[in-house]
Amino acid sequence: MVKVLFIYSGTDRRELEKRVVAGIDPDTSFFSYTHVAKDARIEAEYLQINKDSYTLFGGLIRKYPLLRVLYLYFKFYRLFQSQNVIVLTSSAYFDLLLLKGFGLLRRPRWIILNLDLTILLTKVEESVVAKKSLMFKLKQSEHIVCISEAQRKFLITKGFASEQVSFVPLGVDKSFYQPIERTGEFILTIGRDIGRDFQTFLEATRLSGEKTVMICSPKNIEGLEDRIPPNLTVLFDLPYQELKKYYQRAKLFVIATKPNEFLVGSDCPGQTVILDTLAYGVPVIATEMPWFEGYFENGKHLVVVPPRDPQALSQSFNNIIRDLELLERLSKEGRKLIVEKCNSETMGKALTELILRVA
Repeated sequence: MVKVLFIYSGTDRRELEKRVVAGIDPDTSFFSYTHVAKDARIEAEYLQINKDSYTLFGGLIRKYPLLRVLYLYFKFYRLFQSQNVIVLTSSAYFDLLLLKGFGLLRRPRWIILNLDLTILLTKVEESVVAKKSLMFKLKQSEHIVCISEAQRKFLITKGFASEQVSFVPLGVDKSFYQPIERTGEFILTIGRDIGRDFQTFLEATRLSGEKTVMICSPKNIEGLEDRIPPNLTVLFDLPYQELKKYYQRAKLFVIATKPNEFLVGSDCPGQTVILDTLAYGVPVIATEMPWFEGYFENGKHLVVVPPRDPQALSQSFNNIIRDLELLERLSKEGRKLIVEKCNSETMGKALTELILRVA
C-alpha cells in the first residue's frame, strides 16, 4: 500500500469536499485526488495549509520562508514522515522541498503539480540568487506534472531531464458538467482571474453589437467602467448553481486572455473555465494561448483567434453565431474531448500510475 499526501492551499478543500459529495460543486479543484484515493493500491489523504494552520504568530512566521518551513516541519513531521509520496499542488509551499534538500525529511518522494512554473522561473531570470533558490527547491522533487505541453517543453529548456517532467491534461468533473440545452439568448463570458484580457473583450463586444453577459468580480473591471458598452450586462461573483442558468441561455462562450509575456496569473489562464464550458457542450471562442497545444484542434473543439485583436474577436462572434452547423459541431466535439481525455477520472488514472512509479 502506497501512502500519498496531497498538500493544498487557497480554497478550503474541507468545505469543498462536503459540497462535492452533496453534488453542489465539481471536484476539479482537487486535481483528481478523489479519484487517486479510490485506487486499492493507494492510501491517500490531503492536508490543507492556510492561515489557520499557524499559531498566534502566524503573520510573522509566514513572512520568512525558513521560519515557515521549520514550523510546518515540526508541526507535521509525523504526517510527512509517514508518507511514501507527497504531491504539492501549490507553489506557495515549494519551501517544503527544502526539507529534503537540507536532509531533514528524506523518506517521502515529492511530486509537483505545475500550475505556474513558467511564470515563476521567468520572473526570477534576472536574479541569480532567486533563480538558484527556486531551482534548488525544484530539483528536490522526483517528478513535475505539467498541465500543458508548453510547460513541459519550457522546463526541459531550463535543464530538467525529460524523464523528470510529464504532461497530464487537466481534468474537470464530467459528471457534474453535463451537456445542456441552450436557448441562445446572448454571448457569455465567465471568469475573474488576472490573466483575462477584459479590455480586448469589452472592445470586441462593442464592435459586435451582440447582446452579451460578463460574469466576473468587481476588481476585474476597475478602471474599465467607462468602456462597458450598452449591449453588455456585467454580473458579479455568482455561485456554480447560478452560472449554469447562464450557460443554458448562451449562444456561445468567449474568453480573451493576456499573452504570456504579461506574466500574470497562472501558466494556463482560462484553462478550467474553457474545459468546464466544453463539458457543458457550449461552443467556445478563445484567444490563442501556448497551453492549447495538446488539448485542442482549432475549428473542431473550439475556435481560436489572435490575442489582443478586438476586431478579429468581434468578427468571430458575428460569423460563428450564424453558422448553425459549426455551432453544433463545436458543441459535440468539445464535449467528446472532455469525456475521452480532459476529465478528473482520466487525470486521476495518470497521476495514480505516476505515484506508484515514483514510490
